[in-house]
Amino acid sequence: MGRARPSSLPNALYRGSSDVWSTPDSHGRLIVVYTDNSTGVPQVWTSDARHTESIAGFTPAFRVDPTHQTQFFPWLSAAPTSGQVDLIFYDRSCDPLADTLNCVSESSTADGGATWSTVPVTKAGFDGDKFGACLALSTRRTGRPSSSATTSPSPPTDPKAQMLWTANGPRALDVFSDRVTFT
Repeated sequence: MGRARPSSLPNALYRGSSDVWSTPDSHGRLIVVYTDNSTGVPQVWTSDARHTESIAGFTPAFRVDPTHQTQFFPWLSAAPTSGQVDLIFYDRSCDPLADTLNCVSESSTADGGATWSTVPVTKAGFDGDKFGACLALSTRRTGRPSSSATTSPSPPTDPKAQMLWTANGPRALDVFSDRVTFT
C-alpha cells in the first residue's frame, strides 16, 4: 500500500485524515481505503485482499478517482448480499481553482474494489473551516439499514447509495443526506 501520513489539508485549518477504513464485501473480499498524499495532493487510495483466508494477498494500491483536487475523509459501506461497496468522501472537485471549498463525492464498486465509478453528490462547495472540521458517514442504499437481514438488497443492476455528511448550515454544522443512482 502507499505511504499514508498525517498532514494538514491544503487551504484548511483542520488536520487531514490519514486513517484507514475497511469493509468486507458480501463475497468475503476485504476492501481498504485511505488518504495518501504521496502524489503531492491528498487522494483516496484503495487496495483489496482477494483471498478470504489471508490478508497477505493485497492487490497493488491505486487511486479511486485520480484528480488534481484534494480528497479526504473516506468512509465505506457494503451491501449485505450483492457485492456492492460504496465509498463517500470529501473532495475539492467543485472548487478546482482555489482548492478551498469542500464537496462530497460517491464511488461504487461491484467487483471487489478492482474498478470504481465516481459521481459528484454536491454541486456547490462549503467552507469547512467556518464551523469546524467534518466527518463523512455512509449508509446503505434505498434507505434500508445494511444490518437488516429481512429485506432484499438493491440488485447490482440498479445500484443506489444513500449518503449522510456534514456541511455548513445557517449557523452551525448540519447533517445532509442524498441518494445517488448509478445508471
